[in-house]
Amino acid sequence: MFKSILLGKALLAEPFEKAKAVLDKLHEQGKIPGETIPVLDDRLNQPRCICGESLDPNDPEGQQRRANIQKLIDDSRASDAIQEKVTALYYGAQDLLRPIEGDGWSGEFSAVFERRQRANKRHRDLGEQEAAIDAKIAALPDVDIQQLKATRDRYREQAKDAHGKEVKYDGFLDTNRKDIEAAEELRKKLLQHDERGAKISAELEVAHDLQQILTNALETMKTTELHKVGERMNTLFLDMIGADPSQRSIIARAEITPDFRIVVFGRFDNPLDPSQDLNGASRRALTIAFILALTKVSEVEAPNVIDTPLGMMSGYVKREVLRLAAEQSSQLILFLTHSEITGCEDILDERAGRIYTLTNPAHYPKILVNDPGVNDIGVLLCDCDHRDHCEQCERREERRESEAVAVEA
Repeated sequence: MFKSILLGKALLAEPFEKAKAVLDKLHEQGKIPGETIPVLDDRLNQPRCICGESLDPNDPEGQQRRANIQKLIDDSRASDAIQEKVTALYYGAQDLLRPIEGDGWSGEFSAVFERRQRANKRHRDLGEQEAAIDAKIAALPDVDIQQLKATRDRYREQAKDAHGKEVKYDGFLDTNRKDIEAAEELRKKLLQHDERGAKISAELEVAHDLQQILTNALETMKTTELHKVGERMNTLFLDMIGADPSQRSIIARAEITPDFRIVVFGRFDNPLDPSQDLNGASRRALTIAFILALTKVSEVEAPNVIDTPLGMMSGYVKREVLRLAAEQSSQLILFLTHSEITGCEDILDERAGRIYTLTNPAHYPKILVNDPGVNDIGVLLCDCDHRDHCEQCERREERRESEAVAVEA
């Protein structure tokens, strides 16, 4: 508060008022702004004077007039230097000389003090609430209090660090904001003396409007749209793995942080590392849930092509991932092995629109029953589905689990 410009203006109000009266009088007398020398210099570059007489240097009378103008310029330099300083003072001190609006510094101080008092009361109330909660926690049975307190302390330390960074960055922002304001003021003055100023100003205004539109769009994507994707991803993920938070599930929820990281939480809001704390099936389910949520929220109409999505899955999780992926996709194309298909045949019977079998001819004779008659490296395509085979794709029973089937839902 003691660094506030309002305080300086209040303490120096009387001297500022006297200075304003002097500057306003000079402005009314036409001595501000001082433009004598620029006008005379401009005349020397013209063929005629303001009065209409010739200034041709080849004409004796013109030479005499030019000499008189040059003498006026020389005589005016000393006084114009003073006028230039007075002019700069007049325009540069406008904000300081402007009367204080509202209650001034004392009113601002009262408002800050009142907010501080409210913050103190809020802090005291929260302390009492915290003490009450600690008492309730102490009475809870079968809960790892030490772990919960360690988690709480860690979050407090992170909040403290974040607050310190916020204070430091606020200082940087304040300094940069003042630099920007000074640069913008200088830019305005320069544009006023430039014939291209109007055009440049219009272009800058258009650029500023476009920047604001893009900034608003980006902010919407990083807040509203990101929240929508996170909510839909969480719903799909929990459905895929059969997790119910109300039934004391190990996995409680998944969400996307403001810095675009996917995080998973267990019971008691303990953070889980998706790359280490989740098994392979849950990681794949989380990835597919994110992709489906992203395409749904963005309203993109495009095929989802996934290679071996059901690997490392079995039972309920495998069936739910396949069912939800088919329901949530505008067009789903899967490359499945027979081990992935096992247990999901009824879903493929119901959902699949087209099924093809892809065969690697290099698997003959250990895996393929019949010689495909092809020596080149490639893939053979046939119309067999997940329940049938032909002479080209027939495989030995003990090897059938490695056969690849392409399914288009």
